[in-house]
Amino acid sequence: MKTFLSYSYGDDTTVIRNLLTENGIEIFDSIKEMQYGNSLQQTIKNAVNNCDFVFFIYSKMNPHIAFEVGLAVALNKPIFTVFAGGEEDTFLLDSTYVHAYPTESAKIGFSLELFLKNLSVKKRKRKTDSSSLPKFYGGGQPIPAKNNFDIIERYNTATGKSGSELEIFFQDLLRVYNVNVVKNSTLKNDRKWSPDFSIWSDELSSLLDNPIVIEVKTEINRSNLETIINNLTKLNTINTLVGSCLIFYDRLGNLKQEDLPITPRQLFISIRQLVFELQFQDFVASIKKIRNNLVHNI
Repeated sequence: MKTFLSYSYGDDTTVIRNLLTENGIEIFDSIKEMQYGNSLQQTIKNAVNNCDFVFFIYSKMNPHIAFEVGLAVALNKPIFTVFAGGEEDTFLLDSTYVHAYPTESAKIGFSLELFLKNLSVKKRKRKTDSSSLPKFYGGGQPIPAKNNFDIIERYNTATGKSGSELEIFFQDLLRVYNVNVVKNSTLKNDRKWSPDFSIWSDELSSLLDNPIVIEVKTEINRSNLETIINNLTKLNTINTLVGSCLIFYDRLGNLKQEDLPITPRQLFISIRQLVFELQFQDFVASIKKIRNNLVHNI
């Protein structure tokens, strides 16, 4: 088997490398073996895709961790994480993890052994024809094929309903339009609120800082607008991984579009407008067009 080892400059990976080697695991080094001549996104994607699982040494100093996790989830790759120093401000709590420093051989070794045994059992049970297997992401829903995804019909079935219905619609939309996405169910601002998604896009980086948090709202009105802004402001304050924020809404209450604030880190976008643009172009081009229209009125 082969693993994608993700870590930060300065991390001591000697113990982890020895543990992996002892278990017969080939290692792709996310720093030393990265080829930076091509698109960074494509390079990381190819590397993760060619590995059996992804091994993270979690650190906020790792500049690509949000994107790498998004790829691991999108490509259905098992994840093993070492939380050094007890840092837990991450969505990786949904995967297999251990609280240890990278040099604590006993702690990491015990959990890794169980993880690899479980992984080996799953590989033995896998069907020979892997092309027939469904791909899964997030909560285990099959990824919809784009040619079977009628965005207008799907939006019409979700609009006017609960927030969870809109989140499912957005989850499928982002996947179908090949947006590198992470479901941030545990990237918490406080106990009562957490953002819906986080995406990473090199193509949007000239306009929006990565990773880009996405919040989906059924309605924005004068009563909840301040709360939304405060939540996002707190999130940016306590989470250094957060870049910009896109707030998509299904409808406005007692507000107009011009009443919504526009800042370099926060942008409010109508879901209906996004759906309209996606009929003619991809997600990145749609966001750029909507953003330029809002900011520059072009």
